[in-house]
Amino acid sequence: MPSLRELAAAAIVASVAMSGAIAFGPRDQARATAPAAPRVAIAPLARPHPVKPVTMVSVLIAEPRTKPVRPRAIARAVSQPHLPQDAVAATPLPPQIAAPDPAMLAEEAGRVATRVSGKVPSSLVPYFDTFIYVSKASSGPWAQRLFLFHKNAEGTLSFEETFSVSTGREKSEQYFTATPTGLFELDVHRFFPMARSAKWNDARMPWAMFLNYAYRNQMAGVALHAAIGGHELAMMGRRASGGCVRLPIAKADLLYHRFLREERGQVPVFTFDDARGTTNTAGITAHDEKGDIVLADGVRVLVIIDNFAGVAAQSPQS
Repeated sequence: MPSLRELAAAAIVASVAMSGAIAFGPRDQARATAPAAPRVAIAPLARPHPVKPVTMVSVLIAEPRTKPVRPRAIARAVSQPHLPQDAVAATPLPPQIAAPDPAMLAEEAGRVATRVSGKVPSSLVPYFDTFIYVSKASSGPWAQRLFLFHKNAEGTLSFEETFSVSTGREKSEQYFTATPTGLFELDVHRFFPMARSAKWNDARMPWAMFLNYAYRNQMAGVALHAAIGGHELAMMGRRASGGCVRLPIAKADLLYHRFLREERGQVPVFTFDDARGTTNTAGITAHDEKGDIVLADGVRVLVIIDNFAGVAAQSPQS
């Protein structure tokens, strides 16, 4: 007899297929060690430009051909060769606010995949193999959760897992503690086994993976990193950080090493708004004089941060 998990996975694929879903374009190589997880076909990309075959990478030639601008960086995070012993001690996953039902989470993952498809321009799809969706909403079925997907050989999104996180408190304090929303790449030059926050009393940030995002002409200090200490762990699943996305330490450790080991590659350079001194967060790519997308060394991971509670909740954000 099929298990509840298998029935839930089958329901997702069936429901999305009935809606006329299409798949992401094929990736260059199949993930050799992809975990067994429900495959979620996603809805058509909701973008004004038509969906192109993945081999047609210059889909955004009509967009402004702004050359990338390298903003000056803030003081680099302090990197240590090894984490302090107390930071890497075996830590159980933090308690959930309410134990989620596995079948419900699998169903929600299908909806998340559909939302991801509506936010990611088709021109970006060939360059990324892993897609991270974070909801920074304060309540709702998706609130304060990370959903992890990878693009498989068939070009569909395979749901791997979901777990609780903590995003910014969204308050005016010493600084405004907001987590930015939009599409973000990870800065391969700012992966640190241990970082220290210059703004927040030298706070420790284990397994820090900073967003490749500039704000007011400085590289922003927003990262995905591990939560440590009893207080941070107790607040998982709630808005609690200074703007970063806190992950369970075991998950941050795993993703940090996985991305550096498996996801290195050429990725598009996002355009830069000179007037605001800010990297665009809509996934608009820079083009050279020939109209080709400008590429740079990076990691093939796209992070989607959204202030959306989930389709089952009423939310002013869309």
